[in-house]
Amino acid sequence: MSDDQALDPRWFQFSSSRPPQTDTQTLLRLLKHAEAAVRWHAAEELFYSQDPAAVDALTEVLRNDTKFSVREMAAQALGAMFQAGIPVPIFAAVVKPDADTRMSLVIERLRELGVKVIVEETQFKLHVPHKLSVTVAMEVGFLMAQLMHTPFPDGFAPFSGVISTVVPAIQNPKVSFHDSQPSVMDFRIRR
Repeated sequence: MSDDQALDPRWFQFSSSRPPQTDTQTLLRLLKHAEAAVRWHAAEELFYSQDPAAVDALTEVLRNDTKFSVREMAAQALGAMFQAGIPVPIFAAVVKPDADTRMSLVIERLRELGVKVIVEETQFKLHVPHKLSVTVAMEVGFLMAQLMHTPFPDGFAPFSGVISTVVPAIQNPKVSFHDSQPSVMDFRIRR
């Protein structure tokens, strides 16, 4: 698209459909537009086009844009590219990770979710905030399970306060609820 035919950055306001003939270079410029809605729609178009040339710019948006919705759309576009087999450097570690890399990914993701993770020689200490959405709490629970090298139910004992007739209440379980403080719950996961 030549400069004299440049896409009006407000195309999303007067069109309910995707813009015609949107080239990657135009979209990359629009990712830096002052209006968040323009940046969001540019990232959305890059989600559909999956042009590898957009990986670096979308990564920059994901890391630094001031609007959550724009960062979220950039994350979706990068995820779609990764899933399509396009190399996305920030996700390189998830391609066939070894056990140590997998553990590092789990710890970093827990930290992204607001969980304080302390790595000790014999255990992980996790300080999980009380006020998590249901979906975040579910993801935290899944990730906590990944910190164990022992498959369920080996070394597991109920810690929710709900009596079980399925798994025994053993002493010294692999996962334990340690304490509840005003803003966080403390868990221990033995290594």
